[in-house]
Amino acid sequence: MLAIPFAVAYTLYTALAGVGTGAFVWKANDLPGDEQPAAGALIEGVIHSSIGSPIRWTAAALWLATAIAVVVALRHRAALGGLILFAAGAAVFAYRHERPWGAGAMAVLLAGVIRIELRPQPAPGGAVSRRQATP
Repeated sequence: MLAIPFAVAYTLYTALAGVGTGAFVWKANDLPGDEQPAAGALIEGVIHSSIGSPIRWTAAALWLATAIAVVVALRHRAALGGLILFAAGAAVFAYRHERPWGAGAMAVLLAGVIRIELRPQPAPGGAVSRRQATP
């Protein structure tokens, strides 16, 4: 249920911060050298404006809410360590996803997913099967 609002908010943020900034920078590079600092200040002002910042924080909050919903949904079925890694990675990624934060967050998130996926599952009779116990 949270995936759709997240997708909408993040798409809006990406359009503003990514595509919009790219277009501004592209045009600013065509300006004379003495006008480029003013263009740089304008670009920074738009990204950190009363429009850009709320969109960014909304997208980050929806990302984190979606990740927490996954953790809550899996709390009785998945390894606690994997869920903790997943939640920690999601929280760091919500904070920042530029280098080095983003790469580190994705590595922690991936470690959590691997731990969740490779956890031995009990067989129907209650015993852990050999196939399931081997990664």
